[in-house]
Amino acid sequence: MRKQLVSLYVWLTAVVLLAGCSSQAEHQNAIPKDASLVVSMDMQAMADKSGLSGQDGQVLVQKLKSALKSGLDAESAALIEKILEEPAQSGLSFTDNVYGFVGRQSSSIGLILRVQNRGKLDRLMEVLHKQNVCSELQEAEQIKWATVGKVLCAYTKKTFLALYGPKAGTAEDMHYMASILLGQKTEDGYASTPDFEQMMMAKADIVTSGNMGIIPHEYIAVLSMGLPADLSLEALKTQSTVHFEKGKVVMDITQHTEDEAIKAFMDKQQQACRPANGHYLDVFPASAACWMTGNLDGAAAYNLLCENPTIRQTLESPLFPIDLQTIFYAIKGDVCMAVSGEKAGFVVYADVMNSDFLQAFENLKPLLALTGGRMKLNSLGKDAYQFQGVYGAMGALGMNALWFGVKDKRFYLTNRPDLLEKTSASATLRSAKWAEDVEGNRFYMVVSFDAIARLLYGIPTAEMRMAATVCSALEHFTVSSKDWQHSHVELTTKDTETNVLRQLVKGLENL
Repeated sequence: MRKQLVSLYVWLTAVVLLAGCSSQAEHQNAIPKDASLVVSMDMQAMADKSGLSGQDGQVLVQKLKSALKSGLDAESAALIEKILEEPAQSGLSFTDNVYGFVGRQSSSIGLILRVQNRGKLDRLMEVLHKQNVCSELQEAEQIKWATVGKVLCAYTKKTFLALYGPKAGTAEDMHYMASILLGQKTEDGYASTPDFEQMMMAKADIVTSGNMGIIPHEYIAVLSMGLPADLSLEALKTQSTVHFEKGKVVMDITQHTEDEAIKAFMDKQQQACRPANGHYLDVFPASAACWMTGNLDGAAAYNLLCENPTIRQTLESPLFPIDLQTIFYAIKGDVCMAVSGEKAGFVVYADVMNSDFLQAFENLKPLLALTGGRMKLNSLGKDAYQFQGVYGAMGALGMNALWFGVKDKRFYLTNRPDLLEKTSASATLRSAKWAEDVEGNRFYMVVSFDAIARLLYGIPTAEMRMAATVCSALEHFTVSSKDWQHSHVELTTKDTETNVLRQLVKGLENL
């Protein structure tokens, strides 16, 4: 099974990378109308940016040819050679947009391509069957199909559909669903919705559109904690666009809804999470591996949580071991967390109005005494504590001891007290390229790949060394959000003159 999937993936990759020019198609009609996530991929644009549609990528193309033809008989090898020279010989079009989808509650996953010539596709499927990649081709109700493990590959004269059902017993169980999707007209499917129209208006290498309906029922209750009980998560829709550029990958995410209850809730949430001023940039050294910040009005956040009756009942119960209301109400201002580039130490800071809330932890001491010494809370002077725990996840993560307290109206929490305010005036995060973008965002996170590479090089395994080599070619990963409707994500590389896809191809050529 693993060999079959790998062989099919390598073949698909080769044809995608050798794609030619684009044309109009109707294969998007096969996307189910109730899909919770839809992805549109402009393979032509990505092939051009990677350099593989021209002469630059011939080294990798030749490697793919060798991999695909290895072990084939003469007839099969000749067909594969013909397809690699002229992808249209496969019968499929990789120059039209390729669509992926996830059904409601993740009940199905599909990939859709346009069929250019069903006869040529038939011959390709026969070769794949001969190589034990797929089952023998069958035909029923004007649909031809074969299976690759638990994946059903079905097609008509216009559309190819690869369909997987996580809860289906066998691939054949998806045949009925495939026949319905392949027979849909425009008005029957997702292509008739306003969401799809917006996707088509967005010009990007990859466009996605989705909603929270993708989440199975068993997980929705956990993710709904803190939300009003009558709020429908599926009404909050998200669209993202991905662009592969010189030296970076850029993704912009937009959320929107027509539900007035969700709008009101998100506006309240936005009042609790205000724009950060970024003053914690001056506290950490430039070598930090990960840093994130925001600005929290703790009282507003607590009151928002309590709008959910279940959470409110829990927090106000006399059996709840700690007074969270007092803690939340003390927080007002910037909060941040940083992970050190050395020994994976971390520090959390939060602006607080006073240290009175620490009494809530004093009240925990009698309860911790009942653990027989397995957990302790030690006072280390005014407004300073050490928590010790010797079992469970804390021990596995190397956090048998945590230090926390309040100093200069700043709450701190760390697993390494030597990291507290360890910095130098000339080498803080304030000097980083991205630092000027922090102020004004309600959330900002950055990951430094140089720091991660240093951590990985310290792990003596071949896998970690390879991961460290990849990280060494990268610069930063940033996520920022100015409001609940708009977020921006960037992955930057050290090579700022070459498209990221071309850099990827160069890396594969050297394997």
